[in-house]
Amino acid sequence: MFDAPIWFDQPFNSLVIPKRDLLRSMPESDPILLVVMQDAIHRLNRAASQQSLAEQARSQVNLSLMQGEPVLEEVADKLGLSSWSLQF
Repeated sequence: MFDAPIWFDQPFNSLVIPKRDLLRSMPESDPILLVVMQDAIHRLNRAASQQSLAEQARSQVNLSLMQGEPVLEEVADKLGLSSWSLQF
């Protein structure tokens, strides 16, 4: 779709867009679609913030599994906790 190279088995997914491309106006910008997308993002953020600590930890562990075996310290750090607090 973007006529860009694709690399498999990488440690993470990303799409790199040069800053100069972000500063251009979009030729077919749609202000109504922008409002719809912003609303969807706000709803997703609210739903994520209502998760219990256990659900947040479970989500982080699932995400970490894509990289290999989850590391307690890394999961705790992503949740803003010490590893001791997460174990408790």
